[in-house]
Amino acid sequence: MTVAQQISGKERMRGPNLVALVKMSNGVPMEEALAKADEVGVVIASNKRLSRALVGSKDWRSRRATFACWSGTMAAYDRPDQKLGKAIEYTDSETGIRYVFPVPEEHQGKKNIVLVAEHPEFMLVIDGKTRVVQSEEVGAVYGFPVASKSAYIGDPRYDIPYGKKVERSTQDARCLWRIDKHVGLIVRGYAFDYMGWGVDLCTRPSEHFGVNIEAASSHARKKTG
Repeated sequence: MTVAQQISGKERMRGPNLVALVKMSNGVPMEEALAKADEVGVVIASNKRLSRALVGSKDWRSRRATFACWSGTMAAYDRPDQKLGKAIEYTDSETGIRYVFPVPEEHQGKKNIVLVAEHPEFMLVIDGKTRVVQSEEVGAVYGFPVASKSAYIGDPRYDIPYGKKVERSTQDARCLWRIDKHVGLIVRGYAFDYMGWGVDLCTRPSEHFGVNIEAASSHARKKTG
């Protein structure tokens, strides 16, 4: 049984259309965003899917009310140049909740990488003030940049900034927002100046944002917020 089946009782299907689940005006924290999606059995739009709407497309205009929004891409990274141990840990300064992302053995000892899990193939295991990210598949992006607020190319699989700095005018450039270390869903459309190309990997899980889902039909499901 997959993690998605454990959560919803059935396997969820992605679709090509972006549909609003929660508007930014009714924004919810990260855990509530996940709970809402799991409750109705939908898939939160991935970081890469949101890029398709925000960059080089007018798709975002009809959904502007949902931005900024949580993506369904869970990302975890440690301090610059620090080798990974058995887990990456991050504490939300607002709530005191600790988020833990276990590091697969093959990635332990490596540095400057991002570990990634996509909704709905992960779940948060709750133990008091601790949340452990349990995922059946963990991807990795190597060459994760140290410098924040700079432009990089997005990686082919997740569209997470990686590699060396590029000019902002470079095609497919992405502006990275990062902190010392972090575990949480990537946020898109957060800062107006960087709305399309900014990729936010540093937002506290307790902050409130909208939610978009990937659906087979543009009218697949009634908005819940």
